[in-house]
Amino acid sequence: MEKGAKIEINDLHEKLGHPAEEMVKLTGNYMKLSIQGKMDNCENCAIGKMRQKNVEKGPKEKSSEPGFHFYIELHCQNLLVLEDRNIGF
Repeated sequence: MEKGAKIEINDLHEKLGHPAEEMVKLTGNYMKLSIQGKMDNCENCAIGKMRQKNVEKGPKEKSSEPGFHFYIELHCQNLLVLEDRNIGF
């Protein structure tokens, strides 16, 4: 980009790799660009900040008898079988 070029702030935000608005403005000023427009909410930034819901890994209580609880988990074509065991030494 040449000095004094006019650029939309949202386009510059995307080209710079989605930095914060303040960083976009500072970088644009440093590059001597004429920044236009107002920063909109960026969908890609919102997706990047999303957090997956916490999911329990399994029951909290352990069985008192070996083999009392039996778990089967299916993943596409693979089969994973887990058995809750109490092994005493």
